[in-house]
Amino acid sequence: MEEKMPKLVEKLKKNYNIILRGAPGTGKTYLARQIAAEMIGIKVHELDNSEQFGFVQFHSNYDYTDFIEGLRPIIKEGQLGFELRKGTFYEFCTTAKNVIMKDFNGFKEYLEKEANNINDDTRKKYLTSVEQLLGKKKFKGKNSDKFKTYNSIYEIIDNKKEIDDFQKKGDPNTFTNCVKYLKEYVDYTKKYVFIIDEINRGEISKIFGELFFSIDPEYRGKKGSIKTQYSNMHEDSQEKFYIPENVYIIGTMNDIDRSVDTFDFAMRRRFLFVEITAKDSQIMLEDIKIKEQMIRLNDAIIDAEIGNLTNDYQIGGSYFKALDEGKITQEELWENKLKPLLKDYFR
Repeated sequence: MEEKMPKLVEKLKKNYNIILRGAPGTGKTYLARQIAAEMIGIKVHELDNSEQFGFVQFHSNYDYTDFIEGLRPIIKEGQLGFELRKGTFYEFCTTAKNVIMKDFNGFKEYLEKEANNINDDTRKKYLTSVEQLLGKKKFKGKNSDKFKTYNSIYEIIDNKKEIDDFQKKGDPNTFTNCVKYLKEYVDYTKKYVFIIDEINRGEISKIFGELFFSIDPEYRGKKGSIKTQYSNMHEDSQEKFYIPENVYIIGTMNDIDRSVDTFDFAMRRRFLFVEITAKDSQIMLEDIKIKEQMIRLNDAIIDAEIGNLTNDYQIGGSYFKALDEGKITQEELWENKLKPLLKDYFR
């Protein structure tokens, strides 16, 4: 599993949304937290105190008002009323968005402190180019009537080819070269990671609503803006919600869970699915004999003459971890964890 970590972090960076799927007990939630900590650049035990980390667990009663926004009962002056409240994910995106809105000042600071291989004159030119691309300064060169501005540094990077094409037609300047440093800055910028545990246990269409559009990796940022179901109740009725470019989502799901089949197909194509196998989860265990025991059990589960089940039903290392750590006995593991699970499998 440790060997997979760098690859999983890169997959998340490129795809924005991934789901770790696999058999029970393969450490999917554990691994999701490891990936989140790596992305954010902190230790795993620091995650829960970081504004850059969010976590929810879906269940059958979880809905749009919990996740995005909705009306909540309040007592005001002794009277029962209702108030519009933002949900967990909406609040999380708002916090991440505030970082994006400061992106030019952050880039300026980055060039001054981190980009030591460029001189002051070039640094000033890069800053001017970015200010022009963001519409903070007017571009007065050739083809100024065709010059486009962008809403954020992320949008500039997304439109690099368009900017390159314009530069070829216009005055020689630093637009193309400065994008290289913008990319470096984006890697340097704060990243926000939101984990949705047991993502398949919630009613996906009910929870995400119109976010089906903006959650798509291709529509991160303002280009994925949508009006929520409660937009008319905002102070600004034209206010739109979008998922910022620095927000990444990790979901986890058990392959054998009965709710897997209800996972919306429209959502499936918006996530990259990564299988975490029972074999991957052996890394949790230290005792070789316990690892061998786990292998024998899983071999029996898929053996055509014994269990005759698929790999989806193999049992992950987290079931054996307490035994490995000496917290429970072999008999307790069997009676309290493995036997009930296997009974459920074969029922």
